[in-house]
Amino acid sequence: MKTKGIGIPVLAITVIILSIIVSVVVGVYLVSKPRGEKVPKPAEFEVSNLVFNPSEVGVSEPVTILVTVKNIGDLEGIYEVKLKIDGEIQETENVTLAGDETETVSFTIAKNEAGTYNVTVGGLSGSFLVKPQPWENASLRISLPLPREVNQTSYSQQTENYALAFNINPSGIDFFTDEDRNNYIVIYWNEKQTTKIVASIEAIIFREVNSDVIVSASPHPYPIAENLIPNEVKPCLEPTHLSRSDDPNITALAEEIASDLEDEAEIVDKTVLWVYQNIEWKCSREWLNENECEKYGYRYVGNGIFEPIDSAIVGAVWALKYRIGVCGDFADLAVALLRAQGIPARSVFGIIADPESPTPDESSAGHSWIQVYYPKIGWINYDPTGATIHLPNHIEFTVQANRTSGYGVATGDFTEQWYVVGLGNNRVKIKYTVTVSPEN
Repeated sequence: MKTKGIGIPVLAITVIILSIIVSVVVGVYLVSKPRGEKVPKPAEFEVSNLVFNPSEVGVSEPVTILVTVKNIGDLEGIYEVKLKIDGEIQETENVTLAGDETETVSFTIAKNEAGTYNVTVGGLSGSFLVKPQPWENASLRISLPLPREVNQTSYSQQTENYALAFNINPSGIDFFTDEDRNNYIVIYWNEKQTTKIVASIEAIIFREVNSDVIVSASPHPYPIAENLIPNEVKPCLEPTHLSRSDDPNITALAEEIASDLEDEAEIVDKTVLWVYQNIEWKCSREWLNENECEKYGYRYVGNGIFEPIDSAIVGAVWALKYRIGVCGDFADLAVALLRAQGIPARSVFGIIADPESPTPDESSAGHSWIQVYYPKIGWINYDPTGATIHLPNHIEFTVQANRTSGYGVATGDFTEQWYVVGLGNNRVKIKYTVTVSPEN
């Protein structure tokens, strides 16, 4: 056997080298690591910059609460932001952040009672003030809704100008914004009034509709992923007094309508059509009397007042049971069915006005319809009373996640009158008049 240099046999050298290689390979996996490699820190969150916008509001006016959340770790993680007001959890929102990523989280709150509200978010504390409205104790107030300013992918609406008029000088005029960001002019009289009062608002409105937006943005996958629904839209998924989306009869019907469908637009079309085809438009004047009202779940209690026999059977539940209603009931039922299907929807109040019709149109009432949220395009108008979509002649005044009777006239008998005339080129002139005969 040949040897080299130091006299170790070649075979022996080969064995030694192989042994060393095996030892090195085993050692890499068990104990060694490259020098200077940083071990990633798990997700860790820091909350800062608690802001109230604004810090003082009137009763029922919205305040937006913002905080900044930062992941100061290296790995991605989820943080649950809890908003507490006076020690009670009001809302929560989960945020997913990569390492060193920052996000601003916002909550919008409205309180119906005056006072100071103490807020805690992620260890930070602060407060906002709710002031009494100057007209809360007025003898008479009239709230005139202002047309909404809208700039959506599907449609836009702007008020070019408006004018206010009244026959008796009020104690004051105020502007009010509710929790759905609808705007009102509030006219109020502190002293008791004994003569008829007439107040009106006149406006010129410009509106455009993009009728192709749903088709051009299709498909619209269903069910809608939760992360595609913004925080401010989520209240439009909740059951309300007039749109009880958790009622067993409504949930069963909603499931039947949506069965086997995988596109939001198809489900919305089918739901709106079902309401239109199965609910009869019947004015309350036809049945709301002492002889007929009990057939439809109401009773007469005197002084011209009727009330539900069962306080739970109102709005959508009532319309589904008795299969009749006016536009507000059609809207309540459509909203309830859509929310039961996991589709955000809300009620709209306004008027119908054809911009191309120069013939004045007068009506003693406005109109109600709905809006449906699509993650790709935002809110789209539908009218269950007429089974229509996009609605080029519908003018928005208010939208409501939780439809109520609104503010309107606080006391006394009143009538309302709409006057509409088309000006051409998508412009329309509107006059809304409220006449009040105060209580004696």
